[in-house]
Amino acid sequence: MTRQLRVVFHGLHDGSEVHDGATNLATDEALLDAGSLDAGFSDACWLRFYRWSEPTISLGYFQRFADFDDCGSVPVVRRCTGGGAIWHEHELTFAYVGPLDVLPTKVEASYAEWNEVLTHAAARFDRVLRPATPAGSASRWCFEQSVGLDLVDASGKKTVGSAQRRRDGRFLHHGSIVLTAPPGQTFCGAMNLGALELAVAIVDSLVTLRHFDVQHVDLPDEVRERRADLVRTRYGQATWNTQR
Repeated sequence: MTRQLRVVFHGLHDGSEVHDGATNLATDEALLDAGSLDAGFSDACWLRFYRWSEPTISLGYFQRFADFDDCGSVPVVRRCTGGGAIWHEHELTFAYVGPLDVLPTKVEASYAEWNEVLTHAAARFDRVLRPATPAGSASRWCFEQSVGLDLVDASGKKTVGSAQRRRDGRFLHHGSIVLTAPPGQTFCGAMNLGALELAVAIVDSLVTLRHFDVQHVDLPDEVRERRADLVRTRYGQATWNTQR
């Protein structure tokens, strides 16, 4: 059976639906929760591409908020997934969500499948992405250290970082693709591509490699309502973002 993939572009066309950090991360988790919302799409996969309304730092779930006191007034929001902090500015962020039966049982194999899609899309623009060799000392920044599940560019700099959460029979695989390295983070690689053209290429690669039936859609009301609840009770609250 051909699996349906519902694709959402936020902020890639005309600047509409560009959200702050709390709303972006709440949207990702709302899509993860969608199977229990009775919205009629529990068997479909979703792929949301998005930008950020202002430079924002997202912390991995287990990181210490106090370790980022030197980042001035840049907003900080905590993810529901682990890993290091990401400076979101000149990048394309994605959230790939769906039922677990779409993925291999082993998490490592599911990363490999997604990385194959990204590598295929990058090759369309003569860009090289390849699996990272574990490197770098422990750092608070996601892109300053690499593991075998990451992707690096031709020079060996980490260009794609992602994290995954599985619960209640569903998965959320979200992450960041650097388009231009953030200020001062020379350890990052960069695709040097437009966000929209890269997103379109990724969708095309999913069709080619995974044979999805693609529909371009907007978020249903049930997901928007769940997102608003998550912003109000979690991602928009200091008790969540500064809890560690």
